[in-house]
Amino acid sequence: MNEHFQILPVGIKSFAGSFATLANMLTSFGVTMTANLLLSWSAGGT
Repeated sequence: MNEHFQILPVGIKSFAGSFATLANMLTSFGVTMTANLLLSWSAGGT
């Protein structure tokens, strides 16, 4: 009675996972570069 049905095909799930990973990496890169730019631009900070 405990049958598991996949809502989305494996191909779509793998693409979505890859896209989410890419978006996460690009966002992290952008935040890191922005923080470095702002810290080098301003004498304040820790």
